[in-house]
Amino acid sequence: MILFIWAGYALAGAGVIEPLPLTKLALTAICAVYLARAVAFPLLKPVFPANTQTFWLVSSGICLVIGLSYLVGLVELWGAL
Repeated sequence: MILFIWAGYALAGAGVIEPLPLTKLALTAICAVYLARAVAFPLLKPVFPANTQTFWLVSSGICLVIGLSYLVGLVELWGAL
């Protein structure tokens, strides 16, 4: 459900759908969460010891790509938001 809402904010920021409340703030927070998750995996690994190294690298890479996509979109559209 959270990812669905976040996707809605991404679409609103891109102008595909009508603007949602607090779009600029929400997109900034979403971007920060994805990027934080991408770089925090060394700190999270001990909390979830059952996850493999492959899992951490792949999931962190996915979060990094998504977070950077949000960041690029924010930088390009900041004035229009």
